[in-house]
Amino acid sequence: VQERTMFGYDDPLYGKDDCLVFGKEFWTETSSYYPIIASNAVIFITLFSLWRLLFGLLIESEALKYANAQLLKQGNKDSLIDNKRKYCESYWKTVTNALLMFYGFYAVLYASPQFWDPSLLFERWPQPMNPTNLNYYRLAIGYHGHRAIYGLFWEKKRVDWIAYVIHHWVTVLLVVFSWSCGVSQHGIIVMSLHDSADVLLSASKTLGYQNRRTALTVVLAVFTVSWIVCRLTLYPLKIIYPILVFKHRYDCHPLYWLFVVLLFILLALHWYWFKHLVMHFHRIVTKPKTNFMHDPRSGSEDDTLSGSDTHAHHD
Repeated sequence: VQERTMFGYDDPLYGKDDCLVFGKEFWTETSSYYPIIASNAVIFITLFSLWRLLFGLLIESEALKYANAQLLKQGNKDSLIDNKRKYCESYWKTVTNALLMFYGFYAVLYASPQFWDPSLLFERWPQPMNPTNLNYYRLAIGYHGHRAIYGLFWEKKRVDWIAYVIHHWVTVLLVVFSWSCGVSQHGIIVMSLHDSADVLLSASKTLGYQNRRTALTVVLAVFTVSWIVCRLTLYPLKIIYPILVFKHRYDCHPLYWLFVVLLFILLALHWYWFKHLVMHFHRIVTKPKTNFMHDPRSGSEDDTLSGSDTHAHHD
């Protein structure tokens, strides 16, 4: 067997029948990244947890005002803490996701030409990670790690809780493996295409709690468009289709099929939640009395985006 002088796409023997010789080299190469990823995860998950606590303190008076208003309507003292928590949570997600979204757009549009030409994703492996990409990955593992842990142990259970937990842990796995396996350019595009819908969903809930119904209607419409464009159109076109078309370039990658399975799980979840959106809009058209602010991903009609209703679904 010819001795390897290069590792990755530049290797003339990459993808040949004897590609299994990559096994030991691959694990030796990637294992050095795990302590780095783990330390970044601990640091940034902690920072996002502290940021969540700080943000809650900054808007505590506003959240209490909302919770007290709901208390007068509901007459249930047990709902005071729950309403305060939901208001703080949605507001925090709106601001935090917005910051991640704008940084992600910068990382993709200005620092990742691969978005415009997906074939560039397959020119070399391992893919270089510039400082912008690295910082985006640090923010992503911190935010999604925080959400995955919080959702698993403290998140209120809802109809789609299992899908919710799967989504966040699949995201964490993709962040870790793409970082350690040298395919960070794929990860940058995947994360940025998911950010906008997260911002708009959280914003719609915050606006609902504030009873800003006109703004809420606009944001929900933009959210639906964003979901269709980013998650159901650009995500398959920019990520899944190229990774299948250029399969011969990745066939020898030890984790190729793991990446494919995880990416398809995300796509399946996108369609699962989109089904709820379609069913909700169908009810609005066929049953005019349907509350348009009912969260379409919830199984309960009492679960709404409006601050004037008894329960508010939270992501």
